[in-house]
Amino acid sequence: MLSRRLSSTALGWSILAVVPFVALRSGSAVRVAIDKELEDRRTTEAIRHNWSGIAGGSRPLGHDSLAITAVEFVDYSCAFCRAFEDSLDSVVRADELALGIRFIVARRVDTLEARVAREAALAAVCAERQNSFRTLHSLLLSDSSWLRGGSWRVIGRSAGIPDIEDWVSCLHSEEAGAILKEDSVWAARLSVSGTPTFLPLLRRV
Repeated sequence: MLSRRLSSTALGWSILAVVPFVALRSGSAVRVAIDKELEDRRTTEAIRHNWSGIAGGSRPLGHDSLAITAVEFVDYSCAFCRAFEDSLDSVVRADELALGIRFIVARRVDTLEARVAREAALAAVCAERQNSFRTLHSLLLSDSSWLRGGSWRVIGRSAGIPDIEDWVSCLHSEEAGAILKEDSVWAARLSVSGTPTFLPLLRRV
């Protein structure tokens, strides 16, 4: 009788020992939730401690005198980014939000959409050099016809780019490519994988 009780007790402790192991193993719902919480905390800390770098390299929208208080990661081929544009633009224009823009682009550009989306991001980077970023940014998000391919010179003229030839030349420059790469580095560092993604300024407490 005693041996049976000891066996039952041992079995009970074995089950209690196995349950946490099973619950926390890779891929389990509990483990996924814990990993997500830890990742969110790491991302929050990364934003809080690196805000000057995150915001400082972004392309600003809104009034120049306002310090950037949120950064949006954008892909110009993203339908959701275009859907948010009107509402977001009205808030920025009312000076209720100082927004900075960074880009996410596909690493592989083996489709027309991926290729022109990358070119669009480079075009926006280069437009900033001629103080035309905001106009081009709005154009690329309000009209998706450029996704089917076309002349960047025509698009640039529609956006009012002052020096079209210099702008087109910039699209293929190492400098523009490096700026776009920096955006990708920040996206990876902050676990940003989809668009639009908004990162707010987090005050230290």
